Amino acid sequence: MWKNVFEVQWDILCAVEHKDHAKSGSFIQHNGYHVCYVGVKGGLYSGVILIVKDILQPVVVQSDIHGRYIVVDINYEGQRIWIVGIYAPNEVAQRIELWQRLNEVLRNGNPGFLLGDFNMCSEMGQSTSMHSLMDAPERAAWDLFAIEVLKCDAWLWINGTYSGYTFQSTQFRSTWSRLDRIYIMHDERFLP
Repeated sequence: MWKNVFEVQWDILCAVEHKDHAKSGSFIQHNGYHVCYVGVKGGLYSGVILIVKDILQPVVVQSDIHGRYIVVDINYEGQRIWIVGIYAPNEVAQRIELWQRLNEVLRNGNPGFLLGDFNMCSEMGQSTSMHSLMDAPERAAWDLFAIEVLKCDAWLWINGTYSGYTFQSTQFRSTWSRLDRIYIMHDERFLP
């Protein structure tokens, strides 16, 4: 992963489902970057890693004890914004709890970006089957969260289509979904 970071010179990189749980909860400086780890020690694939250039002065605001999200405050052109990395659970009930928790944490927060693996589709156009679509209780929790916090699906704004699938189901081979997304929070001025 580090090879890609250095070759491309990313400002921010979000990685999910990592296995480096020994570093969970740590904030490490490495070659011009801050590496922010959150995850469950002893877990299998879980957690989020945000890698942020030092020049952006990253500060961890909050992280989840279950390794589901991390909120990092950065200095972007003189303004403090939040980058939120997310790895949503596969189980619907746990995702509902996550949307409710994130709504509490983010609704009065700074503008910024929410990115990562959502493990569900909020719209039919994000999947080639009904399997990944949320049910009614999750839809209610998601809609409240989206209304309070999310301003724009950045992929849609840039591409104008749902056709960018990011996942193919191993169980249902013909199913493609866009589970990985980037949203703009609170403020649309970050649109390109």
